[in-house]
Amino acid sequence: MNKLRPLSMLAAQSAGSHVDLWPDGIRITHENAAAQDTSRLLTFNEAVSRLDSNEYDRALLTGVQVVRALTDAMLQGHFRPDDRQKLILFRWFVSVKFVLEQEAINGCVTVTDDSGHPITAALYRSQYGELPVFPAAERATLAGAVEEAMTAAYGEEDGRRNALALYVAMVGPVAGELTETGRSVMATLHDQALQLFALDSVLPPPATH
Repeated sequence: MNKLRPLSMLAAQSAGSHVDLWPDGIRITHENAAAQDTSRLLTFNEAVSRLDSNEYDRALLTGVQVVRALTDAMLQGHFRPDDRQKLILFRWFVSVKFVLEQEAINGCVTVTDDSGHPITAALYRSQYGELPVFPAAERATLAGAVEEAMTAAYGEEDGRRNALALYVAMVGPVAGELTETGRSVMATLHDQALQLFALDSVLPPPATH
């Protein structure tokens, strides 16, 4: 890891985008370098699919605006997502809120991804050590540790509903920030990972014959 970088770097990556809700979709307007606006209209299903990809991982504020527009579309009756789509929305939002909170507390670091390219990540720090955290990894963690675990324990339908109930408890209904439950769940997941890393580092290598 490199030294800490200034706060708010992750959020500043998408400051030039604006998201508007329309009855038939979401319009995203981007301001380009020539100060001209370019916009595109996404259907609600397309918007959810793009959240489920890595498209907004370098445009977190745009993604947050998309989630809020989709939430408004649900409240106004324009969009009725199924449970799978609801999980995508909550998983994305919880992941990004956690990353941004950790950035505000601990700052950012530069790390290399699996392809060897440098990326900016927030830093999680606790008594067990520290970890770089970024949205794609957080989504994968939640999908496995929450959603897949719930499905394994309760079956697909009830598992999805229980995962949704936990996500709802993790996000505040008014400000949209993580609740104490949300922070506790995320801290537990990351502390468990740090403890596993520490255990692996002290275990003796397997004997060879």
